[in-house]
Amino acid sequence: RILTPEDGVASPMIGIYECSNVRIEGISMGKPAHDALAVANCVNVTLNGVTFGSSPESGDVAAGIGSCRGVIVENCSFGNIRDAVLLTSCADNPGSTEDIIVRNCQYDGTAYGIRIMDAWSGSYAKNIFVEQCTFSVDSLYSPIAVEHTLCTTGDLVNIYVRDLSVDKC
Repeated sequence: RILTPEDGVASPMIGIYECSNVRIEGISMGKPAHDALAVANCVNVTLNGVTFGSSPESGDVAAGIGSCRGVIVENCSFGNIRDAVLLTSCADNPGSTEDIIVRNCQYDGTAYGIRIMDAWSGSYAKNIFVEQCTFSVDSLYSPIAVEHTLCTTGDLVNIYVRDLSVDKC
């Protein structure tokens, strides 16, 4: 996907669009100027052992996952950034974000650890599993944020959270 200035969208460090069978493993991402990783309209995606650096001045997203199915985020580390993992739908293709697993991740300095939202009409997030994650931060708004926009027709269904450790909040 090629973004132009007319699109009015800042480019992520890594953008993956309309792909299947994607595996990103063992990389470190420094200080992104905007979103570090954007995955949109994809199927069967694995992020394993990815380190996301700190970027408090950008105030954006480490791993943005929109309108995807079958995503595993595991063994990842998140520095100081607004949203560590954002699960939502895409503006240009509202649809489902479903069958997502986030496990064994460490969050240090994030405002929101994992944010799940139905941002667009007709979109939904379902079958979301979060487990065995550690949050350690002084200014954490919420380790898990589930946001339903009242003016949309989206749904949030089957969201499961277990075995979390929150040191400070």
